[in-house]
Amino acid sequence: MKTLPSPSLPTSSLNSSYVSYFLKSLDEVLEALIAEENLTVESICKKLGISRMQLHRKLKKKASCCITTYTRNYRLKKARHLLLTTVLGITQIAFEVGFQDANYFTRSFKNNYGMTPREFRKDQER
Repeated sequence: MKTLPSPSLPTSSLNSSYVSYFLKSLDEVLEALIAEENLTVESICKKLGISRMQLHRKLKKKASCCITTYTRNYRLKKARHLLLTTVLGITQIAFEVGFQDANYFTRSFKNNYGMTPREFRKDQER
């Protein structure tokens, strides 16, 4: 009796699905923990159920950055969303997304988006 090969997804499709699943899981954890002032890599790892080294390797491979950069970028994206959808003040948004220092938040936002949060909000209102 001749056996047919079992149908399977291409490897790239499987890898893509896993990357999406991993990053989605990480984003969900960050969303749940984002307002915590003392968000730590350990708390992220505990929620994901993986070790610090596993997190570092997976994130480096799948997002080409470290957890600190990924977390900061996630916070900045969340802040950008809040700037567009709320009337909260800049300082309040900074604290809402987990930045402890509004000046550092403004510098990080400007480095990422090329303008301060205030300039961004004014530009979007036009």
